[in-house]
Amino acid sequence: MANGAEPAADLINALIRGGEAAFENFRRLSGGYWLDHAPEYFLTSYAAAAIGDSQKTSAQIEVSVAETRAEALAVPRGRPHGEDRPTGRYDIVLYWANGNPRAGVEVKSPFWWADTARLRPDFFRLWSLAEIT
Repeated sequence: MANGAEPAADLINALIRGGEAAFENFRRLSGGYWLDHAPEYFLTSYAAAAIGDSQKTSAQIEVSVAETRAEALAVPRGRPHGEDRPTGRYDIVLYWANGNPRAGVEVKSPFWWADTARLRPDFFRLWSLAEIT
């Protein structure tokens, strides 16, 4: 796009390309092991780096939930939900060109390990940010 925001689909595709690059590089580095043998941070780093090609979106890794909410002017009111983790961190935060938070991203690796109990807090954290912005 020449003007305006970068389409979300393009950012999602960039994150996927980053994951694919992480897979290939880890397989090469490890002598043939699949990405599920790598630490999650390996995949997170490649996914965030893939956003670096963008002119209109940037990324940071391991950003505080409370800091992101404050920057987005998305501080919830009332009592916190039981699963709210304002002291937690987003794996990746995408930012608009003006520096405001655009999206939180949670990475799961190995994915076969991710069950409902492990995913629920991440889903809630992402949903709650979207709900209050």
